Amino acid sequence: PCWSECTSNASICTTESFWTSKTVSASQSATEDCRYLLYMANFSSNLDTLNEMVESSVDAAWPRHLLCQVAFVSKKSKLVRRTFSDLLKNEDSKAQTSMVENGKISSNGWRLVWIDQDEAHLSEGDLMLPKIAPESLLSTNVSKAFYMELEHLQVIPTLQVVWFLMSKKLDSKALPTRRVRETRP
Repeated sequence: PCWSECTSNASICTTESFWTSKTVSASQSATEDCRYLLYMANFSSNLDTLNEMVESSVDAAWPRHLLCQVAFVSKKSKLVRRTFSDLLKNEDSKAQTSMVENGKISSNGWRLVWIDQDEAHLSEGDLMLPKIAPESLLSTNVSKAFYMELEHLQVIPTLQVVWFLMSKKLDSKALPTRRVRETRP
């Protein structure tokens, strides 16, 4: 999208993005209390459910409250429409209004941040933005983010696996060092 860092040096940018300042603000607000983030993007109107992350049977204490899950989805998806419908069944109309705010509702532990269009109406840049420039969408409080590819959403890793990956694979201090063989004359 034109406003992202990816196109900051582009001289001509005519494509209007569906990542509006309102949507970006909702996304940043949804991740305000997140230190670590597991996130995904699926803009299909057929998206019906998101799998729940579970904890393994290990009794280790994992700081679940530090990890947030965010799903970037289409407002036209079955998931969002069903979630709205479930919320509107609530008798308290004041609660209904506040609960239907973008980024404030969740499904199976995933905070939903939606855009108004589905994947058929999005540009390639709009589809890729959550993956290639998440810093444009997330709160500055997020220190590490872990993106889940769509094809891997059938099985969400356990909380312990996500913590392991974040601590070992994303920590630059823990990355394997490359050994250089010394040659002697």
